[in-house]
Amino acid sequence: MSDIDFSAGGILYANNGLYTINLTTGLGTYIGGFGPDPFEPISENNVLTNQTFTATTTASSVQFLEPINLPPSLLISLDAEAIQIGENSIFVDSTQFPFLDVPARIVFENLGGTSRILLVDFEDNGTFEPCDPPQCTLVSFADGTLIFDVTGFTTYSSEEVNESSTLESVVLVVLAEIDALLIDPGVTDKAKKKLNKSRKKLTKALKKLKKSDVKKTLKEISKAVKELLKAEKEGADVANLIDILVESSRVEAQDAIDIAIAAGGKPKDIEKAERELVKAQKELDKGKPDKAIDHYGHAWDKAQKAVK
Repeated sequence: MSDIDFSAGGILYANNGLYTINLTTGLGTYIGGFGPDPFEPISENNVLTNQTFTATTTASSVQFLEPINLPPSLLISLDAEAIQIGENSIFVDSTQFPFLDVPARIVFENLGGTSRILLVDFEDNGTFEPCDPPQCTLVSFADGTLIFDVTGFTTYSSEEVNESSTLESVVLVVLAEIDALLIDPGVTDKAKKKLNKSRKKLTKALKKLKKSDVKKTLKEISKAVKELLKAEKEGADVANLIDILVESSRVEAQDAIDIAIAAGGKPKDIEKAERELVKAQKELDKGKPDKAIDHYGHAWDKAQKAVK
């Protein structure tokens, strides 16, 4: 089956753009404006196979990787809200059209940056979070073309990773680097299992960070680093990722202490926070960066108590 192109901002139209699907005849009914041959069969035995929709305005696309089993009704009309493809987003209404909720390959074109993080909006309400495997699996990102596979449909997007010094940005950078390692044929399967576990912990860390719970954020980062250490033992080159997570955690703790001192915080709590930094360094000297991050979390927490 050939690809179906559509425009108007990447929205598939039925009433003024492309077609309806008549299951009685198995033919696409051309409605007007643009579209395929009005007599071209678009389904066989109520099944669409290897179907791709491409937004002509952006060249981005979605290819359904499994057959789409159409429901046994006389007429299916995909309205303007069924499939929406933008330059860096795609929404498929799998609630109204559950037969479209199948695995697919998504392609976004003309994107910027050297690395991007895959995002998902599970509630379709504009709230995105990093999308973990197997829900999202990166295939490649090169020359502005991002390709990834999804297991089913909601809303998907991506975000350019900016290498700034904020804790959130650092975690996003590490997630992007882990994604690259997960598709690297030179990384062993055992290492990839540990990398996947680390990725999940970092995703949880971002959720905690959005709630301004830095202590729990650092706890999840500590767990992520523990998995990265295991991946390193399996041959994965992750030493730099561990280092930047440790340093960002240290900075988060030190900044909290500096703020507490400047605010005239309780000396005893500030002293306890500073002792945690000393403990963290001892763990680093013993080659236990995950334990060090735990102490950075304690230091941050005690610094917060100093100003309450």
